[in-house]
Amino acid sequence: MQSRSINRVVAVAIIAVVVLGATASIGWTLGVLRPADDELLPLVLRVAIVFFTVEATRMFVHVMIGASFYRPAEQLQGSGFAPLTSVVIPAWNEEVGLGKTIDSVLASDYANLEIIIVNDGSTDRTAEVAQRYVDENPGRVFLVNQENAGKGAALNSGVMHGFGQIIVNVDADSAVEPEAIGNLVKPFASKRVDAVVGRIVIGNTKKFVGKSQAFEYMFGFHLRRAQSVFNTIFILSGAMCAYRRSAWQQTHGFRDFSKTEDMDFSLQLRDAGLGLVYADDAVCITEGAADLSGLRNQRRRWRFGAFFCFGAHRRLFLDRRRGNRSLGFYELPSSLLGYVQILLYPLVFAVAFILPIHTGQYLYFYLVLLSVPANFAVVFYASGTLRKYAKYLPVLIVLMCVTMAVEHLMMWSALARYLTGNDVSWTNWTRQGVDGESGVDRVAVPGVPAMTLAEQMDARMVRGLREILDRTEPPVFVEPPTVTAADAEQDPTGEHERVLEPA
Repeated sequence: MQSRSINRVVAVAIIAVVVLGATASIGWTLGVLRPADDELLPLVLRVAIVFFTVEATRMFVHVMIGASFYRPAEQLQGSGFAPLTSVVIPAWNEEVGLGKTIDSVLASDYANLEIIIVNDGSTDRTAEVAQRYVDENPGRVFLVNQENAGKGAALNSGVMHGFGQIIVNVDADSAVEPEAIGNLVKPFASKRVDAVVGRIVIGNTKKFVGKSQAFEYMFGFHLRRAQSVFNTIFILSGAMCAYRRSAWQQTHGFRDFSKTEDMDFSLQLRDAGLGLVYADDAVCITEGAADLSGLRNQRRRWRFGAFFCFGAHRRLFLDRRRGNRSLGFYELPSSLLGYVQILLYPLVFAVAFILPIHTGQYLYFYLVLLSVPANFAVVFYASGTLRKYAKYLPVLIVLMCVTMAVEHLMMWSALARYLTGNDVSWTNWTRQGVDGESGVDRVAVPGVPAMTLAEQMDARMVRGLREILDRTEPPVFVEPPTVTAADAEQDPTGEHERVLEPA
């Protein structure tokens, strides 16, 4: 998939035109550019129009900057930068997709890696599937069995059992492209990079729900380009990301109490002053929610976790520390305003579509209607998929309405649960594999009993000793020399401890 860039001069010109148009729209709304005898809109609606216009303009500017100013990291020629990388795959009842995930990592172009599968107390055949790969790939694939403790604990356990200085997390329902891990590792050649997030693509797109998520992900991860330019990334995707072991050691690790351990970990990294970047050429294909029920549960957990993380890391808002200013003064407040917009989607819809028709402002209506396909056209062009997805441009606004409606309802549900102290449980949908395909080879392999944390640490020590022994040359035993009685007379003290044999 070839990426393309829009000429920077052209991009700046387009941004200038859009900003001027947005300013004119805001001026019209506030009555500055309207005839004095026209009836002004009610204050609430005017504020809503201004808010929507500013947010839509900000989104388009992000899209254009991502398409013109972002550049992926390049491998340093002759650097030989290929550190040992530990790929951690946490798994809880993932027998359907786990095999495909491991196969994709084993097929990686990046050779210097080890795979740590953490079975988090699965009740299905996850341990059996994992054990088969351990048996077939000794010394490269390792299995850690533990009692169910949550995804965060499983990730921490995988990091502790690994030996790589670079850690790559991959979900057990995902598959990485052959060059993905290598492209994730490349940015670490710079000492200023401490964590990298790749591009996540939805794989199960046969159904309407899956297709709507696919375009949503495509748009969302394109915005990461602009965030990488502005140094405002604050979410490492749980499906696939990479980070230094030293960075993990500067945080509290992955914590499950937030329900979004990836966002919490990312904000911990930002709080520690560490650098996060985006690798658009590191692609991971993941399984999205297959139906509305799964999508509803997923989005409720995401939004609940986001509220929790915003509260737990509130010191990052308006953070004056060097390296976090653009995050604290721009990205985090903008994200919070975006959440407000989701809560007010019905009002936004009225302002964007119903009100312009009611007031006869048809030009504004058409501009709003075209804003969605215009944004996606830029995204498709930048990702090199414009010809492939151009046929969807006329109906994208309908596809996006599916996820927008679910987001609106689940945002209110998550906010109510957060304010009332009601928890949100981690609910998995029924795994079907990417586009319904299963990565399980039905071969029965005995499982391994679960280990306590102390036993896990002991196992890591044992494995470490084995690694040392494997890398150490075996000692060469030399027979001691034999001497005669005449030789012994020359060494009467016997301090050389030679063996005396009769002549």
